[in-house]
Amino acid sequence: PFMMQVPGINHYANRYTLTTPASGIRDNYVNITIALTDVDFVRVDGAPVTQTWTTIGSSGYVGISLPLSVGAHRITTTNGAD
Repeated sequence: PFMMQVPGINHYANRYTLTTPASGIRDNYVNITIALTDVDFVRVDGAPVTQTWTTIGSSGYVGISLPLSVGAHRITTTNGAD
């Protein structure tokens, strides 16, 4: 099991690289939050996110939990949004 504290929105970056472990954890996921206006620009390993995002109240933000395979992954926005 792993838990990560999420930075405040004024500290979001437009690219992240992460690695999932090769053993010891059966299922790996990444949780992403982003402004609703920027969801079409999110890429995971270069591919757009096609799953359904969940609205976070009336904040103007959405979130998603995506399964990840073992190995390194890159999460980016193509419009430079933070």
